Amino acid sequence: AQNEFILKHTAARALIIGESNRVDVALEVGDRSSIEAVFVAADAIHSHIVKGGDRSFWREVYEASSDFQIADTGPTTPAFIFCAQNGKGAPRYVVHSHAALIGSLAAFEMVNNFELGDNAVFWTPGDWASMEALFGVIYPALYYGVPIVAGGSMDFDGDGSLEIMEACEVTTAVLPAAQLRAWKTNHPNPRDRFDLKLQRVIVTGSTLTQEMIDWARIDLNASLQSDFITVEAGPLAATCERWFEAKAGTIGRPVPGRTVEILDSEGALAPRGSSGHIAVRLPDQSVLVEYMDRPQETSTGLAGDWFVTGQVGVNDEDGNLLMGS
Repeated sequence: AQNEFILKHTAARALIIGESNRVDVALEVGDRSSIEAVFVAADAIHSHIVKGGDRSFWREVYEASSDFQIADTGPTTPAFIFCAQNGKGAPRYVVHSHAALIGSLAAFEMVNNFELGDNAVFWTPGDWASMEALFGVIYPALYYGVPIVAGGSMDFDGDGSLEIMEACEVTTAVLPAAQLRAWKTNHPNPRDRFDLKLQRVIVTGSTLTQEMIDWARIDLNASLQSDFITVEAGPLAATCERWFEAKAGTIGRPVPGRTVEILDSEGALAPRGSSGHIAVRLPDQSVLVEYMDRPQETSTGLAGDWFVTGQVGVNDEDGNLLMGS
């Protein structure tokens, strides 16, 4: 139901979906929606059988002409729509420009210590339609020509994920802190069973604990890093071994090229150590272009010198960002 809701309210014209997920979207072309074509992707190409009016994605790709008209776009042209759900009413649809992707690269380099390495392989079990997955790892990895493994799930026993990382020689895993904690519980000594090439684990949107930092270093033989990404403003903060030691209880420091501060209830800069709203100074290419079909909310959010994220945080004396409550 959620997928159909998103498709309806974003005026999407085409849907590309995996074969195993097609049954979860009860959508027919022209069925009270703007969808004009449904492309189903499967491992089989020439033998792939689709039903109804669906089309085989890879077959269409390989049989399509290489001649096409290039769209006239620029840095500020809308390019992405993300669904933001904060539990406070109907979802909001956040539109980002082409430049937003370029603006996310500094955070990717920062959290990866500016050294991807010749044998780097990335993997994330996160939702590949989310801002965290797409701008945090997938698009940047592809931008730099680094392989990223497609597959796996948010399994919390760890068996399937660790097997994937072993088989594909993953060097960097990007995952939620809850999944990493579950791995620690179920596989306290994972290298006794799995031959891992893991060098770095990046947790998204969560503070680091000293216990998890130590466990990752000793038992995974990997560094534990974190980044902070919002749907409206993209990657705002990250850790970086080359610049500073990851501090337990924090989510890193502001990304280069972005001014991230804590504002008090009056919109003024809050003193160090004081709680307030996390905000990014405008103009900023990684901040949303608009809330789709919500002009008043767009103009209000982008008015003034700051975009206020709605997240609460604290800056400590060293410039580290801590999440508030």
